[in-house]
Amino acid sequence: MGAATIARWRWRGAGVEVLQSEAGRARQMNQGAAVAKGEILLFLHADTQLPLDYPEQICQALARPGRSPEHSG
Repeated sequence: MGAATIARWRWRGAGVEVLQSEAGRARQMNQGAAVAKGEILLFLHADTQLPLDYPEQICQALARPGRSPEHSG
């Protein structure tokens, strides 16, 4: 059993839906977006560490006048 299989079991046990996709970042992100169920979708790189107050920062950024939810950066 490989490390990737063990990682998938761990995430599934935490209530995370694990998807498998063909290679290609855009393809993988589109597949994830297609099954997402929330109001806010946040893509992260594997090495990203969010600050503890990330939910508040996201909500503040989306509430700024003139900012669209699709805006990045």
